[in-house]
Amino acid sequence: MNEDALNPVKEHLIKALLTANSNNPINWLIFKEGFHQLYPNFFTSIIIKGIDLSTKEERLLMLEKLHINTQTIANVLDILPESVYTSRYRLNKKFKKINI
Repeated sequence: MNEDALNPVKEHLIKALLTANSNNPINWLIFKEGFHQLYPNFFTSIIIKGIDLSTKEERLLMLEKLHINTQTIANVLDILPESVYTSRYRLNKKFKKINI
């Protein structure tokens, strides 16, 4: 599937998450299923490389992969924008540790 074909699916997925209660684990499960349809091997490749991700890190990575801006990520994750920057930094350190 090319990137143009993914855009309507991405938009629907993002809109669904933003309008739902993002604190509800069921909404995240639905979001993650939709994300897996868009990017079926995204987390598999990370697991194969031996990176353990927390639930919060998985959520951040999914939102980053969808190119969602920092303020929106902060709103969805119910954290401050500064916390998004900190989480990104720590996640980057985790990936650099194993040379990805």
